[in-house]
Amino acid sequence: MAVELVEIREVLLDQIRRGPSQARQTRTNAGVDELASNIQAHGLLEPIHLAESERAGRYELIDGQRRLRAFRLLDERIPGGRFSRIRCFVYRNAMKQWEKKTVSLSANLCQAPMSKTDRINATTVVYDHFGSVRDTAKMTGLHESTIRRYVEISRLPGLLREAVERGAVPMRAALDAADIYGYDPANPESVSAESMLEAAERLRRLSAPQRKHVKEMHRGNPDMPVPDIVKKVEGLRGSRRSIVIDVASDTYSRIDAYREAGGIDTVPLAAADLVEDGLSAHDM
Repeated sequence: MAVELVEIREVLLDQIRRGPSQARQTRTNAGVDELASNIQAHGLLEPIHLAESERAGRYELIDGQRRLRAFRLLDERIPGGRFSRIRCFVYRNAMKQWEKKTVSLSANLCQAPMSKTDRINATTVVYDHFGSVRDTAKMTGLHESTIRRYVEISRLPGLLREAVERGAVPMRAALDAADIYGYDPANPESVSAESMLEAAERLRRLSAPQRKHVKEMHRGNPDMPVPDIVKKVEGLRGSRRSIVIDVASDTYSRIDAYREAGGIDTVPLAAADLVEDGLSAHDM
């Protein structure tokens, strides 16, 4: 295989078409909003990969779908043409289809996703520097809600944080457990980490309304042991109804990103959480 790189150049977005050569075919919209915010703050750190087309001045995208989508999103949002061009590695038109697919696969294999532990730690370092969720969001491109959760997780006791990082306990269940027990990072010995972990493991099996009910019952009965409250709520059998809705692919990707950031098991559960949060925000 002899792939010839022509040069690195700036190419107009309108000159690029998406071909069949990308190795990544699913979840290509995931996190595009956050990526766009990051590019707006720091610029494009890694060029995309293009192959020359048979038509002069036209190019086929080999790798960099999310970066290209982010640039197109920024070009729509921000007038002036700052994001109308994107930096690219450009290859000769002589590449065969399997060669393009190989380049795309290699580029994706080199982009192993960061672990949840690394994302939490890195975000917390930036937050500690600025002391502001809003400024951290501007510098990283992360949503403010994600930053808050990451910072809160970093403040949890080691036993509970490790359970979140290895995927044993969802992030939201861990934060709910800490909230119920009134955990204070300034006084970590005031609450048993083992008790919070046990509560989090049981809370993960509850729906968002049930977890909210646990919090409300605990506030009304602070002397009642938390395991007893959880058990009582588990025994309540309220009626449930299903809702079937169609959403745009980018909306689905954003819900999936919310699910992943919050450590929620499934997209439907993440959607249910967002509905509950929205209703609560409107006091309904």
